[in-house]
Order: sequence, then C-alpha cells, then structure tokens
Amino acid sequence: MGNPQKFFVNQTAYIINGTIIVRLGSTPGQESGQVSFTLNPNQSLMVPYGDPSDPYVDQLTLSAMVDNGGAVVLSDQVVITRGSNLDNLFNTNDTVYINVVNDNFVINTGNTWTV
Repeated sequence: MGNPQKFFVNQTAYIINGTIIVRLGSTPGQESGQVSFTLNPNQSLMVPYGDPSDPYVDQLTLSAMVDNGGAVVLSDQVVITRGSNLDNLFNTNDTVYINVVNDNFVINTGNTWTV
C-alpha cells in the first residue's frame, strides 16, 4: 500500500495555501508531520501526506488573499474526536473541494478516484 493522498480542487478565483497536519496513529491530537501545498485558481492537485502507518488528516489549514489584497481569509479545522463529522469528512473521502463564499472557506468532500 502506498502513501495516503488527497485530491484537492480549488473552485475559487484565488491562490490558496494549505497545510495538512498528519495524525500520529489513530487518536486525534498527536502530530506526525505536516505537508504544505499551493493551489492556483481553479487548479486541482494530488497531495501525498503521511505514510501507511499514519494515514489520517488531523487538521487542515487554508488561507487565501481575497478582495484585491485587502483581506486574507483563514480557516483552521482541527479534529478533536475520532469518528466526529470533521474526522469523517477528512478521512473517509479522497477529494476535497475548496470554495470561498462571503469571505469564508466552504469545504466539501467526496470519493472520486478510490474504491
């Protein structure tokens, strides 16, 4: 089995900077490492992270400069409880869709390339 990876889809007109915090083991709250990535407007990107023994996303941090440089939108979503809605959103789906609505990130997920 190879390293885990997520397919990120930027559905915005903004450059998005992201960081995945990889969970150490299966219990939330312990960091195994992190992977940063950048998505150009309307770009999709496969982002490898972790390894077979640490395949879980524990946190997703996103930022984008909007409003012609007049504002920065930030989002920091952290899993606290295994099996929570956010944990399931991050760790039972292979694709992450990123949008910005009213200067807030909106994240949706789905399974598009794994079985």
